[in-house]
Amino acid sequence: MIVFPYNLAPALLLGLCFAASALADQAPVDLGLAGNFSILAKSGISSTGTTSVGGDVGISPAAASYITGFGLIRDSSGTFSTSAQVTGKVYAADYTEPTPTDLTAAVSAMQTAYTNAAGRTPPDFSELKAGDIRDTTLAPGLYKWTSVVTINGSLVLEGGADDVWIFQISQTLSVGSNAVVSLNGGALPHNIFWQVAGQTTLGTYSSFTGTILDATAVVVQTGAFLSGRALAQTAVTLDAATLPLAADLSLFTCRSGDDGIALFWRTASESDNYEWLIERSYFSDGLFQHIATINALGGSPTGRSYSYTDSDVLPITIYYYRLGDKNISGQVTWHGPIAALSNGPAWGRMQLMSIRPNPASGNVYINYSLPRAGLVLLSVYDIRGRQVKTLVRDHKQGGEYKLIWTGDDSRGNPLPSSVYFYRLYYEGTRLTKRMVLLR
Repeated sequence: MIVFPYNLAPALLLGLCFAASALADQAPVDLGLAGNFSILAKSGISSTGTTSVGGDVGISPAAASYITGFGLIRDSSGTFSTSAQVTGKVYAADYTEPTPTDLTAAVSAMQTAYTNAAGRTPPDFSELKAGDIRDTTLAPGLYKWTSVVTINGSLVLEGGADDVWIFQISQTLSVGSNAVVSLNGGALPHNIFWQVAGQTTLGTYSSFTGTILDATAVVVQTGAFLSGRALAQTAVTLDAATLPLAADLSLFTCRSGDDGIALFWRTASESDNYEWLIERSYFSDGLFQHIATINALGGSPTGRSYSYTDSDVLPITIYYYRLGDKNISGQVTWHGPIAALSNGPAWGRMQLMSIRPNPASGNVYINYSLPRAGLVLLSVYDIRGRQVKTLVRDHKQGGEYKLIWTGDDSRGNPLPSSVYFYRLYYEGTRLTKRMVLLR
């Protein structure tokens, strides 16, 4: 929950838009050409079961024969292969130039990135919880362990879109079955780096986030979900695993204006993303409601830019937004939340806000605004179009109005569970909103 000091004047808050976290000091690890791959390995890449990989796959110095279980189909150019399990392309060291040269450079960049991550000093936290970091929330920073690190429950990384987490692990990283590594506060997967000297194992049906830079092997077991990259200096083994990487988000921010709250996001790359889901809440930690669906613009190795304006907002109110990246398989990766404070009342136009809450089981809060004085009629209708309650019938001055409705009809009886509509008439114009009552 975000709390403003009592002495902070409301005028200073207008147009404020902020991420629900502080900034971190660590700079991201530069992946170089290795960042072009979802999976990159030196000695082998194998798949069993129905694996789904978003993005490109590469192996070097090993040949294509060391990529197994993907049913590779060699392109006529000889520079890459395709696979029903991979939305991008598959590259190997024995393919036609420039593939071998490009892969050599990518593997070198992978090793450089590993060395860079391992060499960061000084750590912000050392030997935290002796390596057992289940049921923990971690702020941005540099973490170091000389022991085995295990995650057998929930791990939350909480910070903003520019915050960075680097985990230096001198032994193995073991993520238990059904364990979940999730993000909060606007944190982004591409700013999370797991530098592991020993083997990394993602247990069955676990959900993991970030780039794995492993000096040995990465093993992704049955049903595991990795939102990030697996970059291993030996082999990567997959068993009916999912690496979505539909879109690598590089920006998610917002700005308040007279027309509402504008959301902006940009991707560093896109492959199999299908659409964007936008949800809004009055709280940072839950009760999000879907407000919009935006179609993705199609795959792009260099990314794309998007925007959406939420005009159905109350004045001087804090809203939290999260962004869902839905891929073609129906899986959704959530980003955010970020927070915004709406501007003051826009009395230059007639407005009817969405009720709070919606669906509602008790009192309903309705807000509307008028640009100038006039006759106002605000009524509730059932799904068949019959008027069931008149809330306002009066001459009103220009300004903002708030009212509470108890969910009753014109006789004072509670209305049954159903879909209803509330309609505002003013100066020959009408605005209508939909609501749901649950009893």
